[in-house]
Amino acid sequence: MPKRIFWGLGIIATALVQAAYPGEKTLPSNSTIEDLRPGDTLRYTIDGSTPDRTSPFVVYGNNTVTISATTTFKARLYRPGYLPSAVQTRLVYVAGTHYYGVVNGWNLLSVPLTVRDQRKAVIFPLATGYAYGFDPILGYVRKDTLQNRVGYLLKFNGQQMIAIGGVQRTLDTVALQQGWNLIGTISSPVAISSVRQIPPGVVQSPYYRYQGGYPISDTLLPARGYWVKAGAAGKLILSSSSPFDKGVPPVSSAADRAAIITIADFSGARQPLYVSSDQLGKKELEYFELPPPPPSDIFDARFSTNRILESVGQGRDLPIRISYAQYPLTISWEMKNRQVDASVMIGSTELRMKGNGSTVVADPRAAITLRLASQPSPPTEFALSQNYPNPWNPVTTIRYALPRSSFVTLTVYNALGQRVAQPVNEQLEAGYHEVEFHGDGLASGVYFYRLDAGGFSSAKKFVLLK
Repeated sequence: MPKRIFWGLGIIATALVQAAYPGEKTLPSNSTIEDLRPGDTLRYTIDGSTPDRTSPFVVYGNNTVTISATTTFKARLYRPGYLPSAVQTRLVYVAGTHYYGVVNGWNLLSVPLTVRDQRKAVIFPLATGYAYGFDPILGYVRKDTLQNRVGYLLKFNGQQMIAIGGVQRTLDTVALQQGWNLIGTISSPVAISSVRQIPPGVVQSPYYRYQGGYPISDTLLPARGYWVKAGAAGKLILSSSSPFDKGVPPVSSAADRAAIITIADFSGARQPLYVSSDQLGKKELEYFELPPPPPSDIFDARFSTNRILESVGQGRDLPIRISYAQYPLTISWEMKNRQVDASVMIGSTELRMKGNGSTVVADPRAAITLRLASQPSPPTEFALSQNYPNPWNPVTTIRYALPRSSFVTLTVYNALGQRVAQPVNEQLEAGYHEVEFHGDGLASGVYFYRLDAGGFSSAKKFVLLK
């Protein structure tokens, strides 16, 4: 059978990357390709011209790309005798090259493949300026040579796709130093809940990505970098063979009833901040510390406590620190059905935050402060929160809300549906309650806990890792 060769115009548009970035989407593993089969080759151009034998070609080997099940982009395929109006778009597999999306401005990235040349100028040739790594002692440091397993801040002019050629990394051990670490990822997505920590519980923060701010992640995605804080020196084991179950990101346990306040600047950079109605202790609040402030020229917004989340309690004012923002700012909030009584102070003007709303701040000199009422409002409905922490070892806290006095049972089941414990079985008054659950005598695995009170029933999953 003669070797089949097609001519086409390469339009890079789809890659196995984080869907939160504009223009990207994940390709289903069972996608089919019409007219192309493994072993075929594809010739294509990138300048928009109709391909012929004199057109400039992207050089992969002998001006061809071998089709295989590795990574994808969209290509407009041309054949002899076809007019441009008859061109059809097809998904094309390109062996050995992987495409990742970046946004305009700063990105937190890593090298997810084993590459021949580790220079920043080769891996990310379109990045402007320096690549910044982080050292717990020295702070931000400029890097010309990049390593696997490490995250870097890089800046790009405009949203674009970047191509990296190399060998996939399916298993990696990431070394952690005590304090904050910028870590890299492997070639496949890894759920936070499946990351193995050595020693267990060494991670003392959420996993933060950078996306014009520091949102909290439930998945480590290829080519992205992440901030994580370690309580001591340790290791993280990342594996593509781990079960992909996103589980519950740690923030949700404290933010089930949290109000969300978002600070967004004119460029589109944005940072969510949380105010929980749970009465959190000092140790729990320390978990929500944000990474070190970024280098100059990068938008940043955080509570003056350096945290992403605070809880209600005694009445107090919480200044919000904002750096390198492009004004005007938009402050928006989601307070509906949240047990938080708060207002925002903009200079000397106080604005009560109820339901969902927003306001604009045009004056860069105006101080912005969140003012919390002295006590949370009583619960108006039954609620069961996600445990904290999750995964956990050896103890975790389960919180629940009772709008009226009720007889309460809290029961723990294993994955087979067998009851293994019942930490609560009593009459309780209305209000917010919590119980510590110890995993002594239980094996590592997935468990479920169910709350039954006053005709209300709710269950959640949690994971014990020993």
